Amino acid sequence: MRTLVVVLGALLPLVFGASEVCYPNIGCFDYGYPFLDPPDRPLSWAPQSPSKINPRFLLHTRRNPLKAEAQTLDSDDPSTISNSHFDSTKETKFICHGFIESGVIEWDYWMTDMVQEFLNYDDYNVIRVAWGSGSLFPYTQAMANTRVVGAETSRLIDTIRGMYGISAASFHFIGHSLGSQIGGYVGKRQPGLGRITGLDPAGPGFENTEPEVRLDPTDAIFVDTIHTDAQHTLDLGFGMIQPVGHMDFYPNSGRDQPGCDQTIFEDFIDEGLIGGAVKFVACNHMRAHEFFSDSINKCPIYGFKCPNAADTYDNFVNGECFNGDVAMMGFHSINNKPASGVIHQTYYATTTDKSPYCLDNPFQIRLYFEDPWFSETFKGWAFVTLTGGKGSTSRTKLHENSLNFKPGTERNFIFTTDTDPGDLTQLEFYWDHDFEFLNPGDWPIFDDVEVFIAKIEIKGLRWQKSYTLCNRKPSTGINSNTKAYFDVSNC
Repeated sequence: MRTLVVVLGALLPLVFGASEVCYPNIGCFDYGYPFLDPPDRPLSWAPQSPSKINPRFLLHTRRNPLKAEAQTLDSDDPSTISNSHFDSTKETKFICHGFIESGVIEWDYWMTDMVQEFLNYDDYNVIRVAWGSGSLFPYTQAMANTRVVGAETSRLIDTIRGMYGISAASFHFIGHSLGSQIGGYVGKRQPGLGRITGLDPAGPGFENTEPEVRLDPTDAIFVDTIHTDAQHTLDLGFGMIQPVGHMDFYPNSGRDQPGCDQTIFEDFIDEGLIGGAVKFVACNHMRAHEFFSDSINKCPIYGFKCPNAADTYDNFVNGECFNGDVAMMGFHSINNKPASGVIHQTYYATTTDKSPYCLDNPFQIRLYFEDPWFSETFKGWAFVTLTGGKGSTSRTKLHENSLNFKPGTERNFIFTTDTDPGDLTQLEFYWDHDFEFLNPGDWPIFDDVEVFIAKIEIKGLRWQKSYTLCNRKPSTGINSNTKAYFDVSNC
């Protein structure tokens, strides 16, 4: 079947005319197979000319951080580079928007916000890539134009490298939606490109296509992605489902982002008419660049890699994915870059519903259920209260859904507290039995409803400090709706 598709992709351009267009300085673009690849990419148009798309490269540094102070860099006029504030001793960040985010609808505010975050963090060269004229409807044309924007961006990098003798490794391309795919095209022309960050890479026309067509781990030394609208196009999803980086993060399942469930009328009130309409349609899709901007300076969002046998978001929610790797999502994910040759490492994360999106006081906890001969499996909800050098937290639920507490097993969770308790000294455990009302045998009046936990391990993720706390009464069961106390000093 795949062979038939390839043959059709090759023959269709022959039937309907030429399948290649060429432009000075950037070469030719064949828009037959694999760029025409039904059913995943049923339409393929010729990219428009650079003059029609008019990509602009707008430089910001700490000497000109504001949007109005941007300096335009032109590959055809090297003096625009040499006379600018570009500093070849600094790293360079490219930030690129996606479909209709600039031009008729000025919805690229996030790019200037990200510029400020980068310049607050360090003294970088930050270049906004604005291709608004080529990013408009129809989507198929904008999709084709990404190849030219990628080629022109690569040409600018060639010019800069030729002027200053710097390495491709010093460049980092950050793109949202179609901008992520532009990053892939840059990397395909720039061997050894340092890094590409894909912020919810565009899915329609790219999902399940050949690596030549889409973002791929081979496009840079390090490719990381954040998937926030990873749904099929028929489900109105704008992002890619498949992993396409060395590290792929799927916060909140990669689909349903907290705070994106407002009605269109609520969005109109919050964002105005145009902004509200965009947010209502693309809220999940836009979260990716918001998460990344937050990750630069505000606070970390931790991602957890599930064991291969439990690699789904449901497994993560059920506490089965905390024995593997932990990595920070976003800008600092490079600190957890996998070993050479390792790709498509999937991480799941939890966020809040508004900025700052990180959990205030994140903890990872592991409950060890003992297995005396008379113990039973019970279903319920678990709660903890933490006490430390700065005081006590409120009682916090560890998970939303009731879960089985099975003797002889471990349960792992991530949660956040309302305050920072400081160095932990004590933990109060409490649980609530979830019995089936229509099953009298499950009613608590017929059995001792108790679980046995001798030890709890907990790790404060922000400060990366671990604690082991042991039960004051290790041989005594913990009844539903009863408190049990665990102390560091008891271990």
